[in-house]
Amino acid sequence: MDVVLCILAVVCALIGIVGSIVPALPGPPIAYLGLVLMAFVGGNSYSWVAFVVYGLLLIAVQVADFYLPIKITEKFGGSPYAKRGSLIGVFVGMFLLFPIGLVLWPFVGAIIGERMWDKSASTEHVLKVGSGAFLAFILGTGAKIIFSIVVLVDICVEIFKLLF
Repeated sequence: MDVVLCILAVVCALIGIVGSIVPALPGPPIAYLGLVLMAFVGGNSYSWVAFVVYGLLLIAVQVADFYLPIKITEKFGGSPYAKRGSLIGVFVGMFLLFPIGLVLWPFVGAIIGERMWDKSASTEHVLKVGSGAFLAFILGTGAKIIFSIVVLVDICVEIFKLLF
């Protein structure tokens, strides 16, 4: 049973990494589930403190991923339409030119949204807003990927300690 739990924990962490990029999958929570599965493996060295720390990090990453696009797009002068356009771009990017589309389409979506909001906006302003949406996507996705990779490494180290 321990072997199955270890395999499932690693699979959850790997899905967590993929889910950090693909918006339809909640990457970091799935990676955290891998840690929870490791708690049921006999002889593990996890303490409740580790689960609390990882849980707090998970909450911080999820909150940051939600608020970064809003705040950074606002900071770059973006309208509500630019924020929505960026979000729509993330979903379009899942299907068009994946995985490059996940980076390209939020930028394009923010530009289109900003242009719809203010048809007289300068090209410089619209590109600045699109850059802000792009930066927010990179920072949020980067935080999720880092969290999920750290969880995967932690799980692999724990499995290694159990084996040797």
